Amino acid sequence: MATINFSTREITAKIVYFGASGAGCNTNVERLWNLVKGQKKSPLHRFGPRGEEERSWYFDFIPLRDPPVEGFQLVWRIYSLPGGIDVSAHREEVVSNVDAVVFVADARSDRSQSNLDHLLELEAMLTRTGLELSAIPVVIQVNHADAADARTTDEVIFDLNPYGFPVVEAVAKEGAGVEETHAEIATSVVARVRDTLAGEDVIPLTAVHADALTDADVIRQHVENIQHRSEATPHTAMDEVAPDDPGLLEGPTVELAFQPQEFVGSHPVRVQTAVVTGEGVLVVVEMKRMGGGDSRPLAVLLRNRPVDTDVLTSASPVAVAASSGSSGSVFDHLPDQEEVDRMSQRGRDLPPMWYGLLGVTSGAIIGLLLAYLFGVFL
Repeated sequence: MATINFSTREITAKIVYFGASGAGCNTNVERLWNLVKGQKKSPLHRFGPRGEEERSWYFDFIPLRDPPVEGFQLVWRIYSLPGGIDVSAHREEVVSNVDAVVFVADARSDRSQSNLDHLLELEAMLTRTGLELSAIPVVIQVNHADAADARTTDEVIFDLNPYGFPVVEAVAKEGAGVEETHAEIATSVVARVRDTLAGEDVIPLTAVHADALTDADVIRQHVENIQHRSEATPHTAMDEVAPDDPGLLEGPTVELAFQPQEFVGSHPVRVQTAVVTGEGVLVVVEMKRMGGGDSRPLAVLLRNRPVDTDVLTSASPVAVAASSGSSGSVFDHLPDQEEVDRMSQRGRDLPPMWYGLLGVTSGAIIGLLLAYLFGVFL
């Protein structure tokens, strides 16, 4: 259930995107992460049992424009739970303490029974946690509405909506309907929280007086809980490729300077997460001050586009990208090797002997001119 934190003046609510494998749960969360603007937004994390093809996706954010609720800022924790994850401990962990559900239904004609099976599973899972499907905010999103064999929205929800939940049509892979779905479910949650704080509704609100958990802490707790409750070995996105995997050494290497001015004097100690987004690769690195102190996360976005044409490449396979802007380092103002070579070549236009002959000739001419001038005036 929602958590009200009196220390940080925040109310944290959990929304889970639930559906069959291939319905678009992960796509929704990824597109929402790309589209949403927030005062604060965490990186996009993945976690799930090792050996499974699918993972749960997670991020949290504070909306950019949503006003506070009774003086408390809303924090949304967004999860996906696709049907391809079979480990029951993982599924129960993600659904536990949920505040609202987006049921992602697949509009393609051969997915009708799969949609119904997963809706019944969702209802059973909620019942085991003491919740009723009809008693929590739910939005049904009809995804893949652009498929060639897509059924109409009314046909899709005929067996899925006995309680009259709001319905949103979407093509999540293109971003259509993604923000509308979140806005619909968020409106329902905010209304219930307001009513509860006003004493007009009764939903559980967990009160705490502590510092807010970071997104990395949240994922770590989930992984520990899953591992404790099952024999499955959960892992995050960065566990998928071992650091010493020889495959990482194949192909060309590109060296990029990524340390901004405010992180001068810090060094990377750990990669917290890395995820492929619509515009490139987002890597979150934990940076440690060399003189001690708390670590800080640094998000590095590697955009998928050609490097600038004026980048200087060395003879080795490593290409060093030219840094943009001014950095306060004194070394940034020193000439590079190419400039040094050009300056050294400027003095090699003529052999040294010619400079000596020119000097003697110039001196003789100046002497004759001075002698002539003295003879004229004297």
